[in-house]
Amino acid sequence: MGVRDMNVAALRDCTSKKGNEERLRAIFNEEDRRRISSIPISAGNRVDGYWWKGETSGNYSVKSGYRLQVEETAGTTNGVWSHLWTAKVPPKFKYFMWQVLDGSIPTVDKLRQRGIEVPNGCKLCDAPTESLEHAFRECSWARLVWQAAGFKVEGRRRQKSGFEEV
Repeated sequence: MGVRDMNVAALRDCTSKKGNEERLRAIFNEEDRRRISSIPISAGNRVDGYWWKGETSGNYSVKSGYRLQVEETAGTTNGVWSHLWTAKVPPKFKYFMWQVLDGSIPTVDKLRQRGIEVPNGCKLCDAPTESLEHAFRECSWARLVWQAAGFKVEGRRRQKSGFEEV
């Protein structure tokens, strides 16, 4: 039997759940041996199958897929989404801020990424590019708007960051 035809059970002692170290050393490097040894083997000789982690039944549904996506997305932004949706501001402002945080505002850079031919650069300050970061932080016109609205405006940042802290 060639390596391509082997399954994990052929490389592991299924009764003790440990790897056949001699066989593994002969075929694989250390990293691959570690990965193979970390694969759980089921109790019994059941056929492998797919298991969806979003449902206790293991079956995928659009509802569970959506729920899992929302949970994972919310976890990566440290609660920004929940603060946004519970904020006491008009719905159109929530929608606009959602677009900003999602990066879906149609800036020149975004439009060009999507293959839409538009003239490059910021139309307000003649900067060579118009990214989301530029449109809301770096553009001299945007900075004037933020100042007029009473927000503290800092100088240009050295590294790009998200808008979660705004």
